[in-house]
Amino acid sequence: MISAICKSYNTFFKLGCNFCQRSSGVNVSNVTFMSTGYFAMKKKERMRKNLLGIGKKKRDSGLIFVVLKKAVEGLGKKHQVVQVKRGYATNFLIPTRSALYATRENLFKCGISMTPRRAAIAALDLTKNKKSPTDKLLKYLAQKPLEIEVSRDADWTINKYVVAQEYQRKLQLHVPLQSLVMPQPFQTFGLHEVKIKVNDKVGLVPVKVNIVKHVPKTKQTEETTAS
Repeated sequence: MISAICKSYNTFFKLGCNFCQRSSGVNVSNVTFMSTGYFAMKKKERMRKNLLGIGKKKRDSGLIFVVLKKAVEGLGKKHQVVQVKRGYATNFLIPTRSALYATRENLFKCGISMTPRRAAIAALDLTKNKKSPTDKLLKYLAQKPLEIEVSRDADWTINKYVVAQEYQRKLQLHVPLQSLVMPQPFQTFGLHEVKIKVNDKVGLVPVKVNIVKHVPKTKQTEETTAS
């Protein structure tokens, strides 16, 4: 078809050239229209690029929304709309019947009275507000005091060096000395408050330090046996 069109163009162009030559006396025979060889060359070039994959746009894996049919560890609970990678959904979640595409019909089947758009917005808000591991650690530190044992018979003082050392020894948590804020060293038993500076955004986080009397293991065994 391309060849036929090119031949037609060449025919009309030659007729036009003859007309111009007769009317103006100017020789225009040197000017020629694009021949079929040009289109054949371009076609071969396109075929070569297709074979080599040149100029092809790679399919964007992207992110899609799915509704979980059952609880998936690290992802969400049953009938929750989550955002996942397209490959993860099509290669694992959907084939294993762990999730469905978050269409209107599938949402209705799972008892979710939302449009796909609203469900997607809710899923994004949930992901945005999801607590990070740092937040969970800070919550744990705020609820569970750090227990430091000292001897009642000897003189002792608990300063920030001791607190940092105990965090490292008991919780494997490195707390820089400059991040610990203590008004003064502790010299009494009981609960005390220490503040840890996490970063400029979070600021100071108050945590508890409980100073208790050290009881030797032999004595603990004797008390347990007597009771």
